[in-house]
Amino acid sequence: VVVAEARRTLTLLSLHGYRVDGVVANRVFPDGDALLDGWRAGWVEAQREQLEEVAVSFPGLPIWRSAYAAAEPVGLAALAELAAQSYVDDDPFAVVSTPDPLIVERISSDEFVMSVALPHAERRDVELVRKGDDLVLTVCSHRRSLALPSALQRCVGEGAALRDGRLRV
Repeated sequence: VVVAEARRTLTLLSLHGYRVDGVVANRVFPDGDALLDGWRAGWVEAQREQLEEVAVSFPGLPIWRSAYAAAEPVGLAALAELAAQSYVDDDPFAVVSTPDPLIVERISSDEFVMSVALPHAERRDVELVRKGDDLVLTVCSHRRSLALPSALQRCVGEGAALRDGRLRV
């Protein structure tokens, strides 16, 4: 359920033009815990399967792990320790190269394609309506009104398709 919710969150952040720098998998049992007892061994195996799904769901994004802890990190010192354990040698401020959330491409002198990043979106959940100079895009119950660039305001929409995590209009 948590991985599915993270995918939905990525879709909705993309809908609103936000880029995601990475994914944090928290409360992860270390692999060595599998040797301690059957209960932890079961959790380690279940988490291993989920972490594989996370890697497939968020290609190109770094995935950091935070170890299972007895208590939630509260306070600056605890959060700094969590960051040090999660990022290890990675730079949490490094710029991750991800495609632009909104791209307008000129195909010919009078033809354009506008695409919006919507990773994990499904066609049945997407609605698209043009209202004047705006394109109103709805994914599930979340709506965004996109002001069309001036070059597209005079254009007539001929169709839309959702492919490879992008809505192309």
